[in-house]
Amino acid sequence: MKSYEVRLRWDDKQAEKLGVKYPGRFQAKEVVAARTPAEAINKAQAINPGYVKQSLRPV
Repeated sequence: MKSYEVRLRWDDKQAEKLGVKYPGRFQAKEVVAARTPAEAINKAQAINPGYVKQSLRPV
C-alpha cells in the first residue's frame, strides 16, 4: 500500500455542515493509504462526497 496526499475542496453542502466559510477556496489535505491512485480518489470521495480532484500525489 502506498500513501497518497489528497487535497480536498469542499462542496457547498459539506462545507455548510462543517462550518467552512469559503467552500470554493477552502482546501484540506488528507493522507490516504491505497494501492492505486483510483483507489485513493475513491477513499477521498468517501471522506468528502463533493470531492473535486485538486491534487493527488504519492507521499
